[in-house]
Amino acid sequence: MKNPNSRQALSGFELHTRSNFTTLKASIKAKLLDGNTISVIDYPANQRQELIGVLACLQDELPIVAYWETLRQSYLSQTRTRCLRYRIPSRFLGVGGVL
Repeated sequence: MKNPNSRQALSGFELHTRSNFTTLKASIKAKLLDGNTISVIDYPANQRQELIGVLACLQDELPIVAYWETLRQSYLSQTRTRCLRYRIPSRFLGVGGVL
């Protein structure tokens, strides 16, 4: 009988996680290179940790800029909901760009 904590069981899990990471990284990279912005809040809660890791890896490869965007603001209760968004500046994209 196999032990569920054996190396074979864990390596299958790690392989599945790596393939998800690689797939997510490729899709995020394609979106950024198309000129789209990425926000962590746009993704499901179970993918957000991987997304933050992917963005950290891609910031080493691409000239990604992070900026804050206000989603909601209430002057009455003096609250503001903001999210961090990531994009590649237009000067690095398109014809004559660095990428």
